[in-house]
Amino acid sequence: MAGRAPAADRPSDIRNVVLVGHSGSGKTTLVEALALTAGAIGRAGRVEDGGTVSDHDEIEHRQQRSVQLSLVPVEWGGITINVLDTPGYADFVGEVRAGLRAADAALFVVSAADGVDGATRLLWDECAAVGMPRAIVVTHLESARAGFEEMTDICRKAFGGDDPDAVLPRAAHRAARRTRRFHRPFTSPHRQLLMEPRNYRMVVSTAQDFVTTSAEADRQLHHWVGVMKRYDTSALDKGRNEIAEGVTLDHDAAAGRHGSYSRWRLRENRPGNQGTWQSTLVVRSDNGKDSRRTWLQVDIEHHPADARLRPTRANTPGIAKLLLDSLPAQDGIADVASEPKFVEPDDVEEVIEELCDQERRLPIVIASVPYGKKADAWTDEVVVQAFRNLPGLEVMYVLTPEAQTLFNTTLDYHPVSAAASAPTSRVWTPPGSPTPSATW
Repeated sequence: MAGRAPAADRPSDIRNVVLVGHSGSGKTTLVEALALTAGAIGRAGRVEDGGTVSDHDEIEHRQQRSVQLSLVPVEWGGITINVLDTPGYADFVGEVRAGLRAADAALFVVSAADGVDGATRLLWDECAAVGMPRAIVVTHLESARAGFEEMTDICRKAFGGDDPDAVLPRAAHRAARRTRRFHRPFTSPHRQLLMEPRNYRMVVSTAQDFVTTSAEADRQLHHWVGVMKRYDTSALDKGRNEIAEGVTLDHDAAAGRHGSYSRWRLRENRPGNQGTWQSTLVVRSDNGKDSRRTWLQVDIEHHPADARLRPTRANTPGIAKLLLDSLPAQDGIADVASEPKFVEPDDVEEVIEELCDQERRLPIVIASVPYGKKADAWTDEVVVQAFRNLPGLEVMYVLTPEAQTLFNTTLDYHPVSAAASAPTSRVWTPPGSPTPSATW
C-alpha cells in the first residue's frame, strides 16, 4: 500500500461505512476507487487480476468475488473512515450482518446494468427500520442501455416508496462520470414516520446467584449514573427519584414462586435530548429450567418529543460495559466481554465448540491479525475501534497468527484470512437463525 490511514485519537474521529449490494454490483471496485482517491493506495487494483486490497483470499482470487467481510481504513478531512466491503452472495449473509452491526452508515451499490434486486430492497428497509443513514452509489453507467435519468427513477421507485423526494440526485449528471451518487435526506416527514428507533439491547446470563448479581448491578448502575453521567444520586437516599431536573431513576423488585426480578429505569428529559432517553436494567432469575443462571438485560431507547422527528440511534451505553467488566457474563457457553479477546492455539477447540453451541443467541465475530502486525497494537488500532458498537451484542475474538492455522485447519470450510493488505473478520450467526434466503 502506498499509504495508510493514521490512527485516530478519539472515537469521534472514526466513521464505519459498510458497502451493501448484490454480487457483481461493483462494491470491491468502489473500495479501490475510494482508497485511491484518499491516498491509501498508489494504484487501483482489479478484481479480475486479484489485486484489490479487500479481496486477498485465494478463494476470492479464484472465484473473482468477495467471500468475507474486509475492512479498508482511509483518511479524509481528518476523519478515519473504515470502509467495510461485504460479499454479495446470499451464502455469506453473516458477513453482511457483521458489517451492518459495526457501521455508522451504509452505501448501497446498485449496478445500472442489473438494476435493484429484492434482496437489496429488503436490506434497505432493514436499515431504514433502525434509522441508519444510507446513500446510493450507481455503478456500470457505461453499460449499454444504462442511463442516469432511468437509474434515478428506478432507485426512486425501489427505495423511495410514495415519497418523491426520498431519493434525490446529489449532483447534476455528467456523461463522463462512470459512477453517480445519490443521497437520501432526512427532511421528509413522511419518510421519518417510517423510521423506527435503533434501540440497544443486551441480554446475557451469569452463573452467579440473583442476590449477588443484583447487588453488583446496583453498584455499577450508581457508578454509571453518579460518576460517568455526573448526576447527584443523594436524593435517592432521601426517598426521592428525581436526581436532576428532568431526570428520574426508579427501582422496583419482586419475588415469587416463579422467580425474582429487580429493575432500574433511568429517564432523561434534558435540554438538547429532543425527547426522552430511557435506560432500563433488569436482573431476573427463573425458578424453572434456568434456575442455575441469573439473567441481565439492558435496554436503551430514545422517545422523540415530536412524533415527526426521527428517534436518535442508541450507542453502546457505559452501563453495559461496566456490567460486562464486573460480572462473569455468558451467552450459552461463550464468555461475553466488553472488548475482543485473543484466541491462542490452546483456545481454538473451545471457540469452535462455542460456534456450534445450540444455546447461544449472540453472533460470534472473529478477526484475524494480519501477517507482520503486532497483535496488541493492531487490535487497539483497528479492531477495538471498528467493533466499538458491538459490546453486549456479539461475542468478539481476535485470532493470533499462531492460532489462525489451527483454526483454519479445524474449520476448513469457513477459513479466515490474515493477508497484510487488509484486515478481515468473519461472523457466525447463532444456530437456528433465519436462512440467508429469508433475510438477505
